[in-house]
Amino acid sequence: MDAEELLRRYADGERAFEGVDLRRVDLCNANLSGINLRNSYIEEIGLIHINLSGANLEGIDLRDIVLENANLSAVNMIEANLSEVNLMCANITDAIFNGACLSNVRLLYANLSRSIFRNTNMNEVDFDGANLVDADFRDAKDAYLDDIYIFDPYLRYAAVKPVHPNLIERGGAIFCRTIMPDGSICNDGCDRVG
Repeated sequence: MDAEELLRRYADGERAFEGVDLRRVDLCNANLSGINLRNSYIEEIGLIHINLSGANLEGIDLRDIVLENANLSAVNMIEANLSEVNLMCANITDAIFNGACLSNVRLLYANLSRSIFRNTNMNEVDFDGANLVDADFRDAKDAYLDDIYIFDPYLRYAAVKPVHPNLIERGGAIFCRTIMPDGSICNDGCDRVG
């Protein structure tokens, strides 16, 4: 399916596009809020500034996609593959990522408040400057290390789970009422919440 057909059908009120193949389709700046792209495949396309708020992206394959400044609020990403995805400055509030794969994902300055990442596979995720207020990372894991990584550009990847919360290098991420993988609550950034 090409961008023109998808946008035309969406404009006509259609929202169910389960299992579509959207290779090399440029959807930058598109408003596709509430769309159902469950189990779809997206590759080599632009999704910068896209509005997918309230979308069903369960099981979607978004490997190596750029979603900078995207609106992904209240999106369903259960069991989605987000490996190598760039979500810099994205609005990802109230989203559900349970069972998703987030490997080598860039979440710099993204707003992830109130999002749920239970049983999510996270390996070398860059949260520098991200808002993680009320986010839930219970049982999030890395396939090899069982850790979440926060990238500090001046140091190195620093493990979150196995060290004491007061000793974590978070690279500027805001942790407040954030549920960590081991179930503990981290409030280190509450003083930065306005």
